[in-house]
This record gives sequence, C-alpha cells and structure tokens, in this order.
Amino acid sequence: MSTHADIIVTDGFFRAEDKDFVFTVLQSNGISGQNITGWTITFRMATTLGGAAVITKSATLTTPAQGICTVTLASADTSALSVDTTYYYDLRRTDSGSRAELAYGTILVQETYTNG
Repeated sequence: MSTHADIIVTDGFFRAEDKDFVFTVLQSNGISGQNITGWTITFRMATTLGGAAVITKSATLTTPAQGICTVTLASADTSALSVDTTYYYDLRRTDSGSRAELAYGTILVQETYTNG
C-alpha cells in the first residue's frame, strides 16, 4: 500500500544535517506492517514532481518483518539543498518484477539557524 506522508516544518529537516527517516510499509489493510524481508527499497528526492533525483539512497531494512525501514541522509547529502524549498520524494520497492511506490510526499528543507 502506498502512503502519502509530507515532511513539514514541524518535522524539523534542516540543510546540512544528518537525518534518519523511518518508514513503515503497510499491508493493503493500511494498518499492519508488510513483511519486507529481502526487498530492495530506494529513496529519491527531486526538485520537481517527476524530476531527476538530487538524492538517491538505499533504505536499510531495520525491522523487516514489521515493515520498518530507515533512510539515512548524511550532512554531505543535504548540504547543497536549497533552503525554504519544497522537494518531492518517493520510497520505492525496486526489485525486478515487483516495482512499487511505497511512500511519497513533499519535504520542506529549512536553513540551519547558525549555518554551522
């Protein structure tokens, strides 16, 4: 099941910071976690809807039996992002023959208060 989840100001995502995004992939009932053991999952961020990716990362299957995976962004990944800008992201299963959109939404990148 694909989940729409925007990452907004109150989520506190700042340029040039290390950030972990934890996702739970749900079964079709929208409640229970989907077993994602053995899946290949990719996170992508773009400046426009359907645009070329500015960040692409593989997700770590944190607790696969419950559908939980983590995407880790390093400060080096986010330091060139434009601040006060909305990006688009998706989380996809990329296994051959099983490609699926698992989560999608927008991400608002904020400037650090001290630019440090």
